[in-house]
Order: sequence, then C-alpha cells, then structure tokens
Amino acid sequence: SYEWNSTAMEDDSEHIWYAKAYDTSENEAQTQPIAIFVDNEDNIPPTGFILYPYAGQTVSGVVQIQVSASDNIGIDQVEFFIDTTLAVTASQEPFYYNWNTAFSSEDEDHVISVTITDLGGNAVDLAPIAVTVNNDDTPENDITPPVVAILTPLSSQTVSDSVLISGFATDNVAIEQVQFFVDDELVSTLTDTPYNTFWNTYDLANYSEHIIQMIAQDPTGNESAAQPVFVTVENEYEGEIDNLTLTVSEGSISLSWDAPYDAVSFKIYRDAVFLVETSDQTYDDTIDGGIQYCYTISAVNSVAIEGPQSDEQCSVPLLTVPESFSATVNYDYIVLNWNAVENATGYTIYRDNSEIWSGTWLSYTDEDVNYNTTYLYTIVAYDFQGTNGTISDPISVTTPEELTAPILSLTVTGTEATLSWSSVSTAESYRVYQDDELLAQITDLTYTLDIGTGSNTCFTVTSINSYGTESSPSNYECGTGELTAPILSLTLSGTEVTLSWGSVQSAESYRIYQDNEFLVEITELTYTIDIGTGTNICFTVTALNSYGVESSLSNEECGTGELTAPILSLTLSGTEVTLSWGSVQSAESYRIYQDNEFLVEITELTYTIDIGTGTNICFTVTALNSYGVESSLSNEECGTGS
Repeated sequence: SYEWNSTAMEDDSEHIWYAKAYDTSENEAQTQPIAIFVDNEDNIPPTGFILYPYAGQTVSGVVQIQVSASDNIGIDQVEFFIDTTLAVTASQEPFYYNWNTAFSSEDEDHVISVTITDLGGNAVDLAPIAVTVNNDDTPENDITPPVVAILTPLSSQTVSDSVLISGFATDNVAIEQVQFFVDDELVSTLTDTPYNTFWNTYDLANYSEHIIQMIAQDPTGNESAAQPVFVTVENEYEGEIDNLTLTVSEGSISLSWDAPYDAVSFKIYRDAVFLVETSDQTYDDTIDGGIQYCYTISAVNSVAIEGPQSDEQCSVPLLTVPESFSATVNYDYIVLNWNAVENATGYTIYRDNSEIWSGTWLSYTDEDVNYNTTYLYTIVAYDFQGTNGTISDPISVTTPEELTAPILSLTVTGTEATLSWSSVSTAESYRVYQDDELLAQITDLTYTLDIGTGSNTCFTVTSINSYGTESSPSNYECGTGELTAPILSLTLSGTEVTLSWGSVQSAESYRIYQDNEFLVEITELTYTIDIGTGTNICFTVTALNSYGVESSLSNEECGTGELTAPILSLTLSGTEVTLSWGSVQSAESYRIYQDNEFLVEITELTYTIDIGTGTNICFTVTALNSYGVESSLSNEECGTGS
C-alpha cells in the first residue's frame, strides 16, 4: 500500500495512477491506469428554486415564500429579498419566509429574489419572480376576468365512449361558476374544482365532428371563454395484436406482443378463460410446469373498447428442480434421493456431466464407484414431451478410502499380553479376536489382557469403519503366559520382621510361607510379623494371578528375633527418684527391679518412687514382648535420698 497526500496537489487537477510489479528475473507487469481527480476545496455552488409563489401570481395577506435549496456539502443560509431589501435569513430547513403583503403597495408588482450560500461560502442568486399584491378584494374593485382553458380533450382528437372534459380556471378573486358546452348546448355547470365532466358519445354518429366550449365567471360577473376544441367521435376499435410470443422458463411462461394503435391496455386469456388485464406489452404467468397452456390477447383502447383476440399460441413451462436432492455415502456405494416434482414424467441423473440413469423412481443407488474418489451429481425432471426442466446445482460426493487391515504386534510380560496395532485412517473402531473368537471391540490402538500360563494363545485384529464394514484380519500374533516369582527381602528390628517384595506382572495377590508353612495371602507388597527371640525363622513368597495360578517360590529369607535391654536413666529430687528409659522394639511392657528385687511391671517409659533418706538404692529395667519373653537387665542406676 501507499499513502498519498493530495493536499500538496493543485485543486481540481487530474492525475493518472498505475502500479508496476517486478519479479526476481526483472520481468515486469503494469496495472490498468486509473484517473484520480483532486478536489480538496468546495467550489461547487448550491442550487435551488422558488417553490411558491409562482411568477405572475396575484397574492394577498400573509404569503409563505418557499425555497428548495441543495448542495454537495451543505447549506449555510438562504436570504429572502423583497424588492431588493433583505427580509429574512433562514439557516435551517424548511427554507421559507412569511411575507405580510399588507405592508406592500397595493395593485403593484413586487420582485421576490433569493440568495443561497453553502458551507464553503459559495453563493448563488436564484432567478427573481414578480407577483402582484392585491389586498382589496371587494367586488366593485374587481375588473379582472378569469383565466380559463380546456385541458382535455385536445383539439382535432378522435374520441369515443365517455369522454372526460376537463378545464382550468383561475381568478384574482374567485371563480363563481364554470360552464361546459357541446355544440352550443350546456352539458354541465360547476361551482367548485375540479372542473371536470363526462360527455357520453355513444349516442352520436361515428366520425361526426363536435365543438366543446368552456366559460368561467367570477363573483363580479367578469367572464372568460376558453379556446373551443374540435373533436371527432369514433366508437369502434379494430386494433389487433401481432407477434404474440411465448418464452418458457421454470414454472413460468413470459408473453410479449406488438401493440396496435390507440391500445392502452390488453386482456390476456389462458385456455379461453380471462386471466388479467395489463397496460404493459409483456406478462409473466407463474404456473405449474409440465402442462400445456394456450394464450390469446386482445387490445383495449382509451375508451375501454376491446378489439379482436389474437391467434392462439401454446407452450409448456419447464419443470422445477427436484427438491431435497441429497446423497448418502456408504462404504462402496452412493444412494441418491429427491422429492417428486409435480407433473414430472421421470428423472435423469448425471454424474460428472454424463447421464448414468433415467427413470421414474425417487431414489437411485450408484454402485459403480471407486474408493477415495469425488463425484459430482446433478438431476433434472422431464415432462410428458420429454423436455428437461431446470437442472439442479451439483452435489459433490467423496467416497471413503479403502478399509485396510491393521498391522498387529504382541508383547507378553508374565501372563499379561499387550496387543498394539497400526492406526487405519478410515477406521472408527477395532475388533480383537483371541483364537478366532471375538474378544472385544474398542477405539484404542492397544489392548491388554491376562492370558494365564502354559497355554499358547493367538490374536488377530480387524478395522471397522463408520459404515460398519469390517476389514480382513491382521497378521496372527501368538504368545504363552508365565507368572514369575517375587524377589523377597527381609528386615529385622528386635523381634519384628518386615518382609517386602517387588510387584509381579499379572499378580493379583501374594502368599507368604513361614518355614515352608502357609502363613497368609495378601494384596500388599509388604508384611510385618513378630518372630520372638532365639529362633531362626525363614520366609518365602509366591504370586497368584486372577486365574488362581501360583508362581514358584521366591528366594528364602531368614532371621532370629532378639529383645534388647532398655537403657535406664535416674533423676533424684529430695527423696523422689524418677526412672526413664527408651522404647524397645517389640516390647509390650517393662519390669522394674529395686536392689535386684522385682518391684513393678508397667507399659509406660517412666516411673517415680520415694526412696526415703540415708540409704543408697539401685534400680534395673527389663523389656517383655507379647510372647512373655523378657530381655536382659538394663544398666544399673543408684541414688540416696536427702
């Protein structure tokens, strides 16, 4: 893009613009030149005219002077002048000035002039008009006769039927009455506008000549006679329609014809029945397609006399496009459907502009299609004459890709088999078969199951597309499950043994054996037990899967329990001794000895006793587990009360 500052250019100047493009090989091309006109200053003057009053008009009282003003930008003001004197300045629409003629000289001409100025300061003076002021309307002062004229019919005109006689009459004061005469015979007296009357010519001889006259009279008795009008009566009409042409389209027949002399309207008949009257020389008849219609037309003259009917013309409008034309795509065929068209004899289907079927059904199945191919279908209805109607818009249909089999791979870990396969672009789901029996239908690309131990199992997978079509089976993949033994570890703390082992693939639970005797079956990967003291205990673990298959024994792990002695401390305050010791693993209670004599058994880790004064007292503590096993004595602690 390019931004051009046109303010630097001379106003009202023209400039030629075009663009050139160059490629890397220095080849060039030029756009079509365009002309641009610079107009930054408003130098177009406004336009307008005086709407009211009219030039030469006799006015009285307050007269509203009305002005029409327009400009390409906008109107700033309109100045009204009476006899060159500024009367008022108007700046908003509507632009008018109420002129009180009572202050202007009587029975004299006065000049109204107007100046229009636009927002750019451009001004224009409108052509001035002169009017006569007459505020004294007493009859004795009125010597001006009315102005009168016959408007219709025109002189030398040929008339027929009921003739509208219309006239124009005006006066400086008022019109008292208007009289119309035909051949000097009064036919109508009117006292108010419009000055119109109808003259019936049916009783007069054809080609006879007649004189129409008009006289207007004002209240003072001043009279004026209009210029007489000479007419000839002719009440027969023989105008005939020529070149009636029918043009057919979808659900419509367009008629056109040549008009005879003096035709003002035309009566159209369809299949000998009156259809419509129109003043145009064309007519569009909206009707059902596939049926023949015949037309005649007659002309009607200005006095509503109808001439003879034209020669008959017949045609058949085209059938409409079959509605709801649609395609349903299946894996290896396409079904086309549509709604019936009224009056259709049959239908023709085209694929890629070549006809593939014609018949009377409302559906068609195209089985001659290829995978992953786009086809364009159109349809047309034909009538009893075999004439095609309007052809439909094409519908684009693409067939699906060919459904291929997945490529399968299998991984067996323990008794767990994991199937995985390649994605098929047109597949919506996959069926998994185990030993040729359907196992599952899933949308994922992997599937895991437990296949137990000792039995060789084979798998295949197929693809399923959105149409429910199933592909051929994939390659076969087979495997045998094996449940591995856990790897056991043992941790001993006092008399408490903690067993732990790694998770085994496909295992749902584990069995623990103590000295080759079944102990317990659990789902956790750890187990804690108190084994007492002095005896070496051995453990093994096996894994079990969902089928109840048990693995071989794990490695054997052994340990001997030992209940450790507490570590004792003593605090003396006066004669009060407080004993305290650390918690011993597997201990459920503690025994306190005073000077090697059993004192008490408690579960707490502190004990307070009063030992009196003057005697040295010694204490020891032992730990007891849930089996009643007692540890060796703790360290000895002594104290003397004071």
